[in-house]
Amino acid sequence: MGNIAQRDAGRITIRIGETQSSGVSSAPEIMSRAPVFRRTRVPVQSLFEHLEDNMSLDKFLEYFPTVRREDAVAVLEHSKTEILAEAHA
Repeated sequence: MGNIAQRDAGRITIRIGETQSSGVSSAPEIMSRAPVFRRTRVPVQSLFEHLEDNMSLDKFLEYFPTVRREDAVAVLEHSKTEILAEAHA
């Protein structure tokens, strides 16, 4: 099984293989439903903005210590999978 994003009661869950990574959530009471890293108020968008500014993942994690490395990697892997799937569609 590949990476699958699922919506459940307004929350997004990223499923990777047979394990489930709740790396991202989106709920009305948290950051106006913007996708955030689980158990944080850090928007997923901030990861992409830091990478666009040529900052490393390690530097991002240093700036946002509440974000777990595996959650950030799960977001990047999910994005990669979606882009590649779209390219092959």
